[in-house]
Amino acid sequence: VGLYQAATSGNTTALPGMQRRVHRLMDLVALGAPIACLKTALQCMGVCEAHTCAPLQPLSATAREQVAAILCELELIA
Repeated sequence: VGLYQAATSGNTTALPGMQRRVHRLMDLVALGAPIACLKTALQCMGVCEAHTCAPLQPLSATAREQVAAILCELELIA
């Protein structure tokens, strides 16, 4: 929402930082099956459990740590 509002209001100063945050969030889906990555991120944020259905596999412990690290970096979790 903030990115859209900055763009439509002409706030070009805020756009690069916001776009970097979006790109960093998109790095999550490179850590495994995209839906498993997103569900793991949501679990880290306390929204839901990261259950996946076959044939998808849950993320490895290393990938889960990487998801949490990205979310911490972006200040989405503590």
